[in-house]
Amino acid sequence: MQALQAWDPIKRIKMRLSDRQKKKAEQNETSPTTMQTPPPSGIIVPLYIYPLSPTTWDPLYDSISANPDLHFLVIVNPNSGPGASPLPDANYVREVARLNRYANVVTVGYIAINYCKKPLQEALEEVQTYATWADDYVRTGLGVGGIFLDETPNLSSPEAVEYLSILQDRIKRTPGLFGNRLVIQNPGTPPDAPLANIGPDLILTCEEPYSRYRSNEVQQRLRQLHYDRARCGFMIHSVPRDDLRPLVHDLRHRAAYLFVTELFATPPVFHVCPVPWKRFPRNNPVRFLMDVFPIVLPAESRDKKFFVLPVEPQFWFLRYKRSLLRGKVDPVPSFPQSRTVAMGPDAESALQIKKQKPAQRGRWGS
Repeated sequence: MQALQAWDPIKRIKMRLSDRQKKKAEQNETSPTTMQTPPPSGIIVPLYIYPLSPTTWDPLYDSISANPDLHFLVIVNPNSGPGASPLPDANYVREVARLNRYANVVTVGYIAINYCKKPLQEALEEVQTYATWADDYVRTGLGVGGIFLDETPNLSSPEAVEYLSILQDRIKRTPGLFGNRLVIQNPGTPPDAPLANIGPDLILTCEEPYSRYRSNEVQQRLRQLHYDRARCGFMIHSVPRDDLRPLVHDLRHRAAYLFVTELFATPPVFHVCPVPWKRFPRNNPVRFLMDVFPIVLPAESRDKKFFVLPVEPQFWFLRYKRSLLRGKVDPVPSFPQSRTVAMGPDAESALQIKKQKPAQRGRWGS
């Protein structure tokens, strides 16, 4: 009887099913698709738009107010950095102070370091300029909570490690910067381990068009990161509308801060969106630019909102002229095919309005 029980087929089937269930449970525990859903990613907003009037940044303020549980990391950039003056002009003073009044916002100041080719002393002076913004904080409310270092290298070298280490140490020790004095690096691709190990608070790990982001080359590189989600930021542009929501949900597992758009954004929107010169309305360029340059910020999926921010026309003319002279843009730029971005409950964020990167982008090419 015992021998028959040992070979009982029903018992053996139950045992096999039990083993399969245990194995499946173990796989689920380690599978990234079934892991516990991480918190919503925050929004990193490259706010390279001059606050021409007290209402210029209102769409951003509206979105911040409507999403009090969503973190916004807002990059302010008065003049490809803080500019030569100790303080920005009155418009920036007014609007940056307004940003600082929101509990779910951290403002950071923009500095481009040209892949560590910018003289270190100049970069340190720009850090100090941003820090001095807060000298009269009680009266003005002006100041930033960290520094966004654009054009950081992804290829390690002793010189680059020393440069970034000194710069980060200075940022972290500079009075006048708020809070944790965030350090954000933007190599646009995953940096080598020695550069990541310097310990910036956030690394923009992927700044690519959607088609390139999906390539095997990029995905393999992303699987070899030397740091976790909490230190990752992604900026992905040219995303097909139907892929926006799935992409954001995927990136939610990968990055703490996101910036995603269906629009083409490299070269910058300043270069590709305006109409040909002969059609540019001279009588009211600001109103026209409000129709041309869309920026969409997160809203609850049940109540999608679409916003437009104007671009300060003089700033656009200067940037377009410089790029045209360098042969980097077509003399007759064209409209984008789409002017809105479908938003969802996570970090489905804004149109990337960002300065042109140099052609050299490190290991991943152009």
